[in-house]
Amino acid sequence: MNNSTIPKADKPPNISNNQLLLYRAQHPPAYQRLVVLVPNEAISEAALAQQIGLLAAKSQLVALVAVVDDAFQLPHIQLRLTFISQLLISSTIQVSTHILQQSWPQAIRHFYRPGDLVMCLNTHEISIGHSPQLMHLFVANVLRIPTYVVPIETLPMLPAHKQAPRWLSNLLIMGIVAGGTWVLAQTERLTQQWSYLAHAAALSMVAIVLFIFITGWHFYID
Repeated sequence: MNNSTIPKADKPPNISNNQLLLYRAQHPPAYQRLVVLVPNEAISEAALAQQIGLLAAKSQLVALVAVVDDAFQLPHIQLRLTFISQLLISSTIQVSTHILQQSWPQAIRHFYRPGDLVMCLNTHEISIGHSPQLMHLFVANVLRIPTYVVPIETLPMLPAHKQAPRWLSNLLIMGIVAGGTWVLAQTERLTQQWSYLAHAAALSMVAIVLFIFITGWHFYID
């Protein structure tokens, strides 16, 4: 399909001429909010955050949007969005995360508002009926929404030896989260007779350790 070929020119097309696909645009059109469609792929969250930061202007609103197909995907997607948002948050960029339990076409129609610029990967695919279709072509050509396309080549893939079956990764993460909740409850019970400061410090320390462990385990097994 010729439309899916990335143009060689870096100059962004004119939105007023219905050229809605932007490739490597250095000066994108004015927009009120950058909506990033985060795929459920094995990509580098840090590299994606860097691409978002390069595109987002000062005092810019950035919305990270993801879609879940089943409950097993939820912990993985929550951690991914949290990690990306923590890399982006600054005094000039406001980041919000949104996880929708809809199909991608429904989610985009529900979430989009005039003035948005959508950002997605050039390999991100969605199912329309029984046929796969590239996300950026659907958003720009069907929904008529300005779309900035990020080449997947700019986002390093995770090493193959770190990949695990999706169901196993999510099952392990859910088990760790449940175990962490139990540890916090036990800490609360064992330290409730302590002074307020000691009690709060113990809970905070356990919560920080659990967060670091869960985040590190997530990015190792996924």
